Amino acid sequence: EGRSRGKADATALIGCRVSDGLLFELGVWEQPDGPAGEDWTPPVAEIEAAVADTFKRFDVVGFYADPAAKWSGRIDVWEGRYSSKLRVRGSVANHPMYWWMSGRRGAAVADAINRLYEAIVDKRVRHLGERKLTNHVLNARRRHGPQGVQIHKEHPDSLNKIDAAVAAVLAFQARQDALSKGDIVTGK
Repeated sequence: EGRSRGKADATALIGCRVSDGLLFELGVWEQPDGPAGEDWTPPVAEIEAAVADTFKRFDVVGFYADPAAKWSGRIDVWEGRYSSKLRVRGSVANHPMYWWMSGRRGAAVADAINRLYEAIVDKRVRHLGERKLTNHVLNARRRHGPQGVQIHKEHPDSLNKIDAAVAAVLAFQARQDALSKGDIVTGK
């Protein structure tokens, strides 16, 4: 929910099919421009419904979420509801959905970004051309840092959001973790 020049970060739920790496939007919620966006906050009930629907419609093997921006409480609830269904776990031992995209995890984040970047370049991942996911990926800028390449907005006050690109990195990482387990069938 962070604000930059009055525009909140977007909230994105992106899926990645284990069998072939297809990335797809399950929901991307962005603050509307103009008067409709005044005092906007992410529609929590709608997002909750999208998460519940995702677990009903799909065999979710991993669900990685960055607990930043005041979402940790919601993620904790989702963990209580759905963690028994997950076959891969996030980066925090007692939080199977947490996958921090900031802080001390710079090298792990850079590895995850690089894996998705290489898969895109090698055409081992694809997407459905959905507008918001496409725009967020195109808005993302690669920056070299001490722990590797990170993705950022073009500048901190940019209104061009990248949250769906970040969610795609997390979804692809969950897929890679599932594939590395070796016991998850990719024919579904």
